[in-house]
Amino acid sequence: MDSKTQYDEMLREKPTDFLSEAPDHFLLNKKDLFLIGAHPFSEATRRRMIKEGKFPTGFLLSANLRLWRLGEIREWLKTLQGE
Repeated sequence: MDSKTQYDEMLREKPTDFLSEAPDHFLLNKKDLFLIGAHPFSEATRRRMIKEGKFPTGFLLSANLRLWRLGEIREWLKTLQGE
């Protein structure tokens, strides 16, 4: 099993392990963010938070697909814990 498959399985089965063990460059979509607990709000709220600089912008892979690097999300979660 390759490492991507291993991390994909870990994301689905043990999201807290994934959050601490997967490499920072691993890419996440909005469904993945929900699985690790980093997207507990609506789409509209996420978009507003991105505009306000309160949520990582990630990058658009296509017109309808935004992805985030796990490292960005980890940093964002750390800032939330510091508040």
